Amino acid sequence: TPASTPTSAPSSTRTPTPSPTPPPALIPGGRVLQGGLHSVGKVDPRAGDLNPAEQQVADLLFESLLVPSPLDGRPDPALAEGWAFSPDGLEVTFHLREGVRWHDGTLLTAGDVVHALEEARDATGGGILWPLLRPVLSVEAVGTQEVRVTFREPDCWAFWAVGQVPLVRQDAEGRPVGTGPFRWAGQEADGRVALEAFRAYWGLATYVDGWTYQPFPDAGSLEQALGAGAVDVALWPEEGAPAAWNPATGYALLPLPGETYFVLVFNARRAPLRDAAGRRALAALVDRAALLQGMGGQGLVLNAPLPSGHWALLAGVAPWAEVALSSEGAQEAVAAAGWSDADGDGWLDFRGQPWVLAVEANAENPRRVRVAQQVAAQLRAAGIPAELRAVEWGVFLSDLASHTFDLAVLDLPFHAEPAACTLWREDTGRKGEPFNWPGLGDEDLDLLRALLEAARAVPGCQPEDRASRYASLWAWLDQERPFHVLFSPARWLVADPALKGLVASPFRPWYWNLNRWYWTAEPGP
Repeated sequence: TPASTPTSAPSSTRTPTPSPTPPPALIPGGRVLQGGLHSVGKVDPRAGDLNPAEQQVADLLFESLLVPSPLDGRPDPALAEGWAFSPDGLEVTFHLREGVRWHDGTLLTAGDVVHALEEARDATGGGILWPLLRPVLSVEAVGTQEVRVTFREPDCWAFWAVGQVPLVRQDAEGRPVGTGPFRWAGQEADGRVALEAFRAYWGLATYVDGWTYQPFPDAGSLEQALGAGAVDVALWPEEGAPAAWNPATGYALLPLPGETYFVLVFNARRAPLRDAAGRRALAALVDRAALLQGMGGQGLVLNAPLPSGHWALLAGVAPWAEVALSSEGAQEAVAAAGWSDADGDGWLDFRGQPWVLAVEANAENPRRVRVAQQVAAQLRAAGIPAELRAVEWGVFLSDLASHTFDLAVLDLPFHAEPAACTLWREDTGRKGEPFNWPGLGDEDLDLLRALLEAARAVPGCQPEDRASRYASLWAWLDQERPFHVLFSPARWLVADPALKGLVASPFRPWYWNLNRWYWTAEPGP
C-alpha cells in the first residue's frame, strides 16, 4: 500500500476504453489492499453460490475460454485465442493460446479443457452449468491446442456456457490453482486473503506485486477504515452515495455502472392489465427519471434489460421505443384503456368499477419497496388508485408464480448473454418454458418462445446476426409491454487517488482489469 498523495482520482467511465499506457509516474510494485463486508470461505466457482468477495477471488485466480467484451458484452477471447464454427453451427473448434501456464508451472492443454467441460456437463457433480450444457453432444481434444465441441442443434446460449466453464485445479496441499493474473498466497486467521502477481501470466503484465482482501464486520467499521486511509479501495458499503464524503485522506468517491436493473412487471391476467394498450398506458405514467432520482440520481434509465451499448441492441433500429407521453397524451391513453372517473370522486375507475392497483415488492428488499412506493405514488398522482403492497419473500415468490399480483417491482442482475435474462430465461437450459411472471396467454407465450429461439439458434453465433433477430423481440415486447424496464442504479467505489488504471465496464466486474492497476506514489511497506 503506497503513501497517499494528492493526485487526481482514478478514471471511471460507463463505456470502457483500453487500459492507458502507464505514464512516467508509474511506480512498479506495491500491493492493493481492498476492504469489504464478506468473508472468504470458498473460492471454487464451479458450484456457484459464492458471495461477492469469494467471486472476486475466483475471478482473479481462474479463467475460462471466453469472457464478455468490456466494450459491448460480445464473446471475447480468453484462454481460447479464437474459435471457428462449422457451416451448420453444430460444431465449434476452440483454438487455445500457446504457452498458457497453470500457477504450478505446467502448461495448459486441450486435455485440461476437455476434462473441465466434461466435469461441468456431469449433472451429478454439483456444478451450476450442466443444465445449460445439455445441448452439448460431445467434447474432444484435437491435438494439444484445439478442442472441438459438438451440439445437438445450433445453440448460442450453450456456446456461451461452454466458454464460461472455469478451469480449476488444486495442488497437493489443496490450494487453488488457476491460470489467472494472480495466484493464491494464503489466508490469515483474521480472514485476510492474499494473492500475488503471477509473473508467468500469458496476458498483459501485472503492475502490482499483489492484492489483499480484508473483511470488515460491518459497514461502519469499513467506512471508518476508508476515512482513515487504512484500505486502498472498496465498494461503498451502503446504498447510494453518501451525502458528504470528505475524508482527510482525499480519497475519491466514484460512480460505477450498475450490475442490476429495476423492472415493473404487469400481471396480464388482471382485468386492467389484460390488454397491451392498458399496460402501455400505465407505463407511460411512470416517470423513470424521477424513480432514479429517488434512488440517489446516479445511474441510467433503460429501455431494455441489458446494459446500454450491448451488442444485442445494435441492429440499426431503436430498441424498445420510449413510451413516455406528454401529460395530455398519457391521460388520453389511460382513458382509451378504460380508466375514467365514473362516480365523480376524483379517482379513475376501470370500466366503471372501482379498482385499486397494488404495486408489490418483498419487504426484505428496501430498494424494491422504495421503488414500488414511488410507482404507486406516481399512479395516484395521475388519478389511478394505487397502493404499496410489501410482503415477505415467500409470499412474493408465490404471488409471482401464481399470478396473484397486479404490478410487481424487481431488481435483477444483468447477463452478457441475452438468452439468460431472468425475465424470460428457460429454466431447463434448452427449449423449456420461459419464466412467465406476466401471465401471458398460450399464443403470446408461443410467440415469445419462437422469438427467443430464433435469436438463440443462429449458426455461427455472430453478434450482428443475432442482434437482427433480437430486434424482432424488442419490437414485440415494446408493443405488448408485459413488463416495463425502469433504470439501473449506479454503485460507488472509494479509492486512493494514487491508484490508477481503473476502467469501469457495464459488462464486466468492476475489478476486471485489476492486473493493470498501478501506483503513482512510492509503495509503502
